[in-house]
Amino acid sequence: MSSSKFFFNYRHTGNTIAIYRYLKEKGITDDQFPQSKRINSNEKTKIFIFMNGHGGENFFKIQDTEVVHSEDFGKVFNEMDIKNKYSEILLLLDTCEAMTLFDRVNAPNIMMVGTSVLGQHAYSHLIDSSLNTYISDKFSFFFHEFIRTKNFNRKVKISDFLNLFPYSKLDSDLQIKNTFKNKSPDQMFLYEFLPIDKEDVLGGQDLDKNQEELKFYNFNEFDENSLII
Repeated sequence: MSSSKFFFNYRHTGNTIAIYRYLKEKGITDDQFPQSKRINSNEKTKIFIFMNGHGGENFFKIQDTEVVHSEDFGKVFNEMDIKNKYSEILLLLDTCEAMTLFDRVNAPNIMMVGTSVLGQHAYSHLIDSSLNTYISDKFSFFFHEFIRTKNFNRKVKISDFLNLFPYSKLDSDLQIKNTFKNKSPDQMFLYEFLPIDKEDVLGGQDLDKNQEELKFYNFNEFDENSLII
């Protein structure tokens, strides 16, 4: 989701469309992207949320006219939990002071990745001279670049984000907040929320028939029980 408008925020929509295009190429259908404020999900649904835009201490700006505060954010997930609207959520937030938006989020089974901490900016990346504006943000650029490489396989964990996207790349500190009781970032795999091409699963190697734990991801299963926001 891109929350911005105006041409100078071109990069936010571009970042979101890049992720959308990747998912479409991997076979995710449009009915898996919520088209309204209501999410058609249940207690078995895994939800992937990607948010990009402007933010600050404990808020996320919407269309440059309204803001969502950390308390509002927390209430939404509490209600989703009470109404059995998800089993697990992976949320990626690329904005300034991103981690502060999670301060009041305590609903269970949510893994939250923020690209900056209190007092830090999330920086733009790559300027297009013909458009005279930036076309990407640093985390969004490097994340999209990563998922299109052979390095994105079934072994990639959410905990790996700390090494994949260090300060030296982002000029900000990526951090993780986890509300799971029995699962750590080291136990959650990115492929559970983002599909992988068959040839990417083992870096192009053939699958040993005896390696049941490494079987290719079932796209039908992904479509049935997953939503992308």
